[in-house]
Amino acid sequence: MSPVIVTCEDRVLLSLGAAGSELIPGAIVQGIVNTIDRGLSIAEALRHPRVNLTEEQPRVHADAGAEVIAMLRARWPSLQVSARGHENNLGIVHAVGRDADGHPEGAADDAWDGSSVSVPSSSAL
Repeated sequence: MSPVIVTCEDRVLLSLGAAGSELIPGAIVQGIVNTIDRGLSIAEALRHPRVNLTEEQPRVHADAGAEVIAMLRARWPSLQVSARGHENNLGIVHAVGRDADGHPEGAADDAWDGSSVSVPSSSAL
């Protein structure tokens, strides 16, 4: 639904794609923010707790922490807290890009099946 390529000055920084229906846009944005704004590696960014805020069914990963959950619950009393996994995903993001040294890196969301393999720069296509 939302394949994304993030560029800066004609250079590709990151490319992301996701599964999860209405959860996709929020999961993609959180992956971008975690990588670009917070400086996390792609793998760390995809492992970071997620939140999906809708008035109908707000959800957050349990590993977001008690303080975050309490803050969200104050605004959304119906907040659902869930562990990660196939049935409780908040969007399933896979991404590729380059690390801080310019080497290719990628990651598959651990909430679903998938994997990524890093190759030495000299072997990159």
